[in-house]
Amino acid sequence: MIKRLFASLLDQMITFICSVAILFLAELILKVIGFKVNTHEIFLLIFYFVVNVLYFSILENGKNGTSLGKRILKIK
Repeated sequence: MIKRLFASLLDQMITFICSVAILFLAELILKVIGFKVNTHEIFLLIFYFVVNVLYFSILENGKNGTSLGKRILKIK
């Protein structure tokens, strides 16, 4: 039970870090085009939701059938 909680926490940290990276990349692209992001929180929330949905749907239905957090903690 505790291992699953930590695995879930690891997965959420991974998706949050990916979301922040996508936010910075999107902000950089928009800055090159000539736009500026004023509401970082909204964009981060949108990216976090999308990454979270894609992360679990791709990894849980993949070859191993487990997320990265479960693989790190060796949970099946």
